[in-house]
Amino acid sequence: MPCETSIAKEDDCLRVLVTGMIDLEAGKQLARTAHAACIQHQCPRVLIDARGAAQKLSIVDLASLGEFCSLLEPRVFMKTALVLLESQILPDRFFEKVVQNRGVNLQVFTDTGEALTWLRSV
Repeated sequence: MPCETSIAKEDDCLRVLVTGMIDLEAGKQLARTAHAACIQHQCPRVLIDARGAAQKLSIVDLASLGEFCSLLEPRVFMKTALVLLESQILPDRFFEKVVQNRGVNLQVFTDTGEALTWLRSV
């Protein structure tokens, strides 16, 4: 099943719902899509909910995807919240660390409410 996304503009953030299979190429396309939507809607906060997606990403893929995300220009994401199932998160939060170490303001959550609270905080 290919990766599919739906994007909805809410009061002060974009919500991106992801379903299907996420591999490296689908992850890059997801990043491009979310980036373009932020520019289009002039919205610097995005919540990406990928709990309904299956992942086919190796450690090398996650590192590559993190680097790819850090190179998207212009840097429109002020904050990105990534919501995953606990089983989708590596114990050391590898992807979160990769992107943060490259200057991307991203946090991984398992709870949508907590993600939204963080997104809306100063």
